[in-house]
Amino acid sequence: MWVREHGAAIEVRYGAQRIALHAPAPGKHRVVTLHEHHSGIPLGNKLSGKTLIHIVEKAPVVEHRPLAHLPYVKTFEQFDFGFQPSIDERQIRELRTLRFVHEASNVILLGPPNVGKTHLAVALAETAIRAGQPANFMTAHQLVDDLGRAYREGRLDRRLRIYLARNVLIIDEMGYLPLDDLGATIFFQLISARSERGSIVLTSNKSYGDWGSIFGDPIIATAILDRFLHHSTTINIRGESYRLKERRKAGLIPPPAQQQDESPAGDGGRGKRRPL
Repeated sequence: MWVREHGAAIEVRYGAQRIALHAPAPGKHRVVTLHEHHSGIPLGNKLSGKTLIHIVEKAPVVEHRPLAHLPYVKTFEQFDFGFQPSIDERQIRELRTLRFVHEASNVILLGPPNVGKTHLAVALAETAIRAGQPANFMTAHQLVDDLGRAYREGRLDRRLRIYLARNVLIIDEMGYLPLDDLGATIFFQLISARSERGSIVLTSNKSYGDWGSIFGDPIIATAILDRFLHHSTTINIRGESYRLKERRKAGLIPPPAQQQDESPAGDGGRGKRRPL
């Protein structure tokens, strides 16, 4: 934890995350925190052991949520990590510090449908917004459709600047629909323009080896991956669908163990051979 003078006020940071603002007030020092759970934290000089300032109230946070176009509100606390054991929770804790935002690096969430990729992406956006970092959420189809329309209307550069302005850009469902030549070219322009300038959080149901089919051209897919993966964290979720889990809970389908028990034994599940 450290304190940095910032104009007339003082920023209090924990690692790369700003947790409080310290502003002078008549007759005393006043410290406000950006998060409820930081309230009451004493900040002291580790050499002298004396408390220098004390966080006493929560700070007003600039509301960026309506501009982010989030499809819903999801948090990390609502995510069932026990259901997706392939996820390294230490990786998630590191992402929650928002160091990747300050370093303008990317986060890629890969996995089959309905395993929690969008939930984690929205939770990262929520964390960024609460820390005062503007974010924007769009599906890949919406993004390419919007930029393609801007291109046809002769205002692509102006529209791209809007997507460059946000500290965090969430691109959901990359790979569910293939892109045409114009869409692939525009997407490449966006990735190149944001490279090392702003973070992208992307979800996809396609492994990197299948990205050639998304863009219809393995060369442009390689160029996009080269820029996208230069500074990035990949989280590959290898688990069961949450919808399948809910259907099992409702008794609509049997659990995996029961399904295996119902398969004929000793013949690889192909059924018993009928006598001639």
